[in-house]
Amino acid sequence: MSEDGMLLPSIRSLIVSTSKLTCPRLFVQEFLSPTATEWNQNRGRKRNFKTGYSKEVKRLKRIAREEKEQKRKENKQRFLDNMTKGSGKKEIVKRITLRYEAENEVNLPDVPLTDVYFRDQVKTQFEPLRKALETYRMLALNPIISNRKNALLKLRCELNMTAEKTGKFVSSSQELVLVPHPFSFSERRILMAFIKDKILAEKAKEAGAELILGPDSIRKILKGQIKLDDYDFCLAYSDMASTILPLRGVLRYRYPNKLNGALTDDIVGTIEQFKKGVKINIVQSTSTLSWGTAEIVIGRLNMTDDEIEANVKVIIQALCKHRNLALGPFINRARLICRGVRHPYSIDLTEFMPVATEEQLEKMGRKKKKKKEKKEELKEKENQEIIDPFIAYM
Repeated sequence: MSEDGMLLPSIRSLIVSTSKLTCPRLFVQEFLSPTATEWNQNRGRKRNFKTGYSKEVKRLKRIAREEKEQKRKENKQRFLDNMTKGSGKKEIVKRITLRYEAENEVNLPDVPLTDVYFRDQVKTQFEPLRKALETYRMLALNPIISNRKNALLKLRCELNMTAEKTGKFVSSSQELVLVPHPFSFSERRILMAFIKDKILAEKAKEAGAELILGPDSIRKILKGQIKLDDYDFCLAYSDMASTILPLRGVLRYRYPNKLNGALTDDIVGTIEQFKKGVKINIVQSTSTLSWGTAEIVIGRLNMTDDEIEANVKVIIQALCKHRNLALGPFINRARLICRGVRHPYSIDLTEFMPVATEEQLEKMGRKKKKKKEKKEELKEKENQEIIDPFIAYM
């Protein structure tokens, strides 16, 4: 390029000569003709020019994240269940996840002959709760093994999830139970409550509810002006039952109702229960629907035996309400676990288990008898339909 902006003769002749071989003359003229362009520069950081997500898109993204997390948990549970089915797997995985079945231990000796034995060569030994606590306290005093005198105690229950109807099972659920001897645990629960009355709202605020909402806030929640993601549980006074119906899709599993105990007339007592209560989380297996588990914190090791037994009794009573007692024991096996000690103890819960009444047993017997008679009638009807064409032919 020369100083006056003209192409040098050598370069121009080169472009024209090459264009004759590859491009038409019209294209070369347009290519060499001057053009005017406009350049606009946007100053500032790039994030200032990004368009933000709308409230609906944010809500959909949050739902997608929750579904992804739920699928991850289901895949993890499915993996653990499959580990127990194959042969040649690690014994520690079987010991943790394998379901207890008394039929598989019929031919094994009842009591071990020595103090040291293999657990798979004798029947499962169910220890009294007090004996297991005594052993854990002895281990907790040893600084080499545990050295945790106030370690948390958990009860891992294997559940029989079968229901009255064939093919129906007890579904997964959560429940909070107020134990007679509360204890401290690291879980922090943030509560919100829907209350109309201002006096009750002040009492609920004093009891420990972080957010109090009235009927006017329903529309703001639906528009996304009030965020509810930071709250673990949602409570409501009974006169707000019809008002909060539009929030069923927003609150989802946190929606207050009579089953989870969040819709109540005693709002102050319910807040105390949700703050200090023990969580019962029933989880149904994804691969074996008739099997479920529940891990429940029952107390700390520095509590007395009477206090722990009182807590266990209330928790077992609440857990067994999720299934009809006439069908048999809901808890297949319960294992006591102490944080810091690897060895779990199978606990004998016979004294804590509720017993079905005669009325419940009679009702279940009538249902079974009626079901059996209906099955026999259908079988006779099918046989009659097969025989009738032969009689007509004869």
